[in-house]
Amino acid sequence: MEKVKQLLFHWANEARHQQPNVLTINCTSLAKTSDIFGKILGESQLRKKVNGVTSPLQHLQNLYSQKPQPSGMKMMLIIADELDYLITKDRAVLHDLFMLTTFPFSRCILIGIANAIDLADRFLPKLQSLNCKPTVVTFRAYSKDQILKILHERLMVHLFSWQVQCEVLFGRKYQICNDL
Repeated sequence: MEKVKQLLFHWANEARHQQPNVLTINCTSLAKTSDIFGKILGESQLRKKVNGVTSPLQHLQNLYSQKPQPSGMKMMLIIADELDYLITKDRAVLHDLFMLTTFPFSRCILIGIANAIDLADRFLPKLQSLNCKPTVVTFRAYSKDQILKILHERLMVHLFSWQVQCEVLFGRKYQICNDL
């Protein structure tokens, strides 16, 4: 996700556009699925109350339905990992999240990462009827060799750190007792 943010900032700079706000969230970290709207609202830095609206979702819907002021809000990229976590019985949270991108003055781009390959087709059928079905990019599963390479690279980082700590510890021990 960090690489996506870096590329986005690079593209914005190249095109001489204002850098967008970026919210990366792992949906499993939410206490309630609807908490995602509060996180989005908090990141947009527009916390003032609008026409007595109280819920973060209603506030966002109101914001994205009105033409922004010239000094208005920045574009927002939401990268939601583990999007399948937002699947509820009535699918309302997932549906409302995708719908935020369709409002007339929405400044919101959503990248959802999910394990359910058919998430859009199976859980968001209303989106297709509204002509706003998301683009789905499917990635193949890692091969055994790719998994081993990732594990090796991550272990080497931690192993080096652990090795340095051991050397410091043993160096101190040797310094105290002068005995190997």
